[in-house]
Amino acid sequence: FTVGLGLLTNLTVIPRHNLWSEDKLHRTVQLAQRTLSVVGIDERTALCWDGSTWTTSGVGNVSVFRNGSRQSVETLEPPVIDLSLGSD
Repeated sequence: FTVGLGLLTNLTVIPRHNLWSEDKLHRTVQLAQRTLSVVGIDERTALCWDGSTWTTSGVGNVSVFRNGSRQSVETLEPPVIDLSLGSD
């Protein structure tokens, strides 16, 4: 399981989520750590953090999975940014 760039320690993003097969999505969600939110963002869609709440914008959907099951966007925790990246 690859979690992308690792900038956000509590969630990982599936870009172009609407193009993924159900099987690929299922495997990804099942392989994710239980503490990690898997967020699928469709094409032409955005997930935005305004400092206090998550909002979505665009023509597609944002799907959130945690502990192997679908959740609502409202259940997402605030982003935790790893500021240590690249500081060797």
